[in-house]
Amino acid sequence: MEFDRVGDLMSDDVIVEMPYSPNNAVCHGRDDCVSYLDRSVRSFVKKVNFTVTDTVFDYDRQAIMVDHDNNGVRTDGRLYRNRYIGIFHVSEGKVVRWRQFFNPSLL
Repeated sequence: MEFDRVGDLMSDDVIVEMPYSPNNAVCHGRDDCVSYLDRSVRSFVKKVNFTVTDTVFDYDRQAIMVDHDNNGVRTDGRLYRNRYIGIFHVSEGKVVRWRQFFNPSLL
């Protein structure tokens, strides 16, 4: 839930695609992406833990795939569990593109 710290890992012109965004909107730029993540995640989850289960590095494409489980508590008190895959393209040590995928049947 520390989205400013997530933003520190992003380039100024990062592109972020999240599956749960309205109409699958795409965020452009670090400030827009951090603001979106903060608003959207806090709208349905009050606490969440991420457990990385696998990573795959593609050095030629400068990309990392991260498979992770999320466990937390929704804003209505119910448990939140889901499995995600994030694909992160990196340049000069910063994320320049982040595409997130999740299992909708778990929602």
